[in-house]
Amino acid sequence: MGALKKNSFNWKSFSKGDVKVVPKQALLDVSCEKRCEKLEAAFRMVWLYSHEISDHITVIMGNTDLIHDFLGMHSPVKKHVDEIARCARRIGNAASKVSSLKEHFTHRE
Repeated sequence: MGALKKNSFNWKSFSKGDVKVVPKQALLDVSCEKRCEKLEAAFRMVWLYSHEISDHITVIMGNTDLIHDFLGMHSPVKKHVDEIARCARRIGNAASKVSSLKEHFTHRE
């Protein structure tokens, strides 16, 4: 298959897995209101994923607490469990920040 020349790609869009690739001009041909609607829909999806991530982080943190209780203070794997908990807290904080952005993107009339 040869390389595509610039501007030789005439399809409006094509699917690539779960991602829809759209030519740049197709985005510019859409009204501002329509672009805002699409942006809001994309943000709603990101917001839902951030809640899903938060749920998983809660489970991870609970499990690290249980592991700490079982292992004791001087276990050789304690540092690894601490690292898991530290990373989970960082991811949880990031997901929380994304969730808190919802108020800035809700439609106001």
